Amino acid sequence: GLGGTMAANPPLVEDPATRQLMPALFPGERMMLRRDGVRLTIGGVHTAKGKWQARGQLYLSDVRLVFVSPKADASGLQAFDFPLAYWYAEKFNQPIFGANNVSAKCWPATPQGGPHGAEPPHDVALHFMDGGVGTFLPLYWAALEFQRAAGEAQGPAVGVPASRAVQNPKDTLSQAFVDPSDPTVVFVVAPDAKEMDDDSKPYEPMELAKPGK
Repeated sequence: GLGGTMAANPPLVEDPATRQLMPALFPGERMMLRRDGVRLTIGGVHTAKGKWQARGQLYLSDVRLVFVSPKADASGLQAFDFPLAYWYAEKFNQPIFGANNVSAKCWPATPQGGPHGAEPPHDVALHFMDGGVGTFLPLYWAALEFQRAAGEAQGPAVGVPASRAVQNPKDTLSQAFVDPSDPTVVFVVAPDAKEMDDDSKPYEPMELAKPGK
């Protein structure tokens, strides 16, 4: 098995519109975009080599990034869930040769994981193999900023000043910048995906944003 990593193989459902696999949604979650042609490289996973590299699709919601491969590898790994609350040290890299990519570290969403847990973070790289990132990046940065502002607002300093109030990017999708070279699909209308039932939730996204978790 995958060693009980809750971030590995989150529940997937078929997107009725495309017949492709996509993440089942947390109640209240808003899926914002899908990006095809992404290569994921991740360390610290329960495969034979301890890392996983696969090509597939990346989904971004207001609480997480989810990578979905069209089929599982030999270890059974097909998808990986990265809570935005646990994503840090992110960089955007634009090499002269090779694909634009985002690198980051992500704490595992497991009972022993998280910023104060015993498990080390995953090293993550997402390479955008087909086209630009002008549509993807602003929504990605905005989702991270919103998630971090939400975490701070729940902390000891209650009440973020109005000037610092950060808009949830899900409310700006109809005005999202579209880069013609970027094949990202922005879900201006939410995809008709099934919600998870309580038993299949890999974690509680609202709990992760709270300081001390």
